[in-house]
Amino acid sequence: MTTSVPCTPRNQSTEDPDPSDNRRREPRHPLRANAVILRKTGERIQACTLNVSGSGVLLEMVAHHELQLGEEVGCQIHLYEARPPQDWGVGRVVRIDNSLIAVEFTRLDWDS
Repeated sequence: MTTSVPCTPRNQSTEDPDPSDNRRREPRHPLRANAVILRKTGERIQACTLNVSGSGVLLEMVAHHELQLGEEVGCQIHLYEARPPQDWGVGRVVRIDNSLIAVEFTRLDWDS
């Protein structure tokens, strides 16, 4: 089992785009929660969500990672304190910008 690292508040900056930016396919909604990125190798990488939409999530990584653009990953978000993280979907890494990672969801789970 992976130990969660609590997400801390983050100041809005040019690295963390305005969620109301209407150039996106779907609106983004601010959400600060612990997350886990699941690699096909079984590796679990801790992250914190910055915003979510119906088509993806922007994450801030809490430690160094080796994720690659185009890599397929699973995403879990910890919404309830007394429960394990919930599966939010499988997608591909579409942006890597220092500690920020954007994942575009392509399906609900590894089997679909």
